[in-house]
Amino acid sequence: MFFSGDKHGFFRLNPLSLVEVCTPIVSRLSNDPSENVIDFLDKLSDKVKGSNEAFVMAKILIGRIYLLRSDVLKTKVSQRTFY
Repeated sequence: MFFSGDKHGFFRLNPLSLVEVCTPIVSRLSNDPSENVIDFLDKLSDKVKGSNEAFVMAKILIGRIYLLRSDVLKTKVSQRTFY
């Protein structure tokens, strides 16, 4: 289910769907030289840690940004959290 209701009337987003919604936003901001996008994705990966698929997708997005910036060393370091 994409959305699920809460007893307080709030809606919760499926963790994988949340990462998928953030993907185009992150893609547009990936050219930003600051680490704001990486920090955002780190916080997002902490929030979706309960879902393996969402966590891995967030980490893949981080690695993709490092690859776009030609920072292969940080790409390797960021992907080690899977193993």
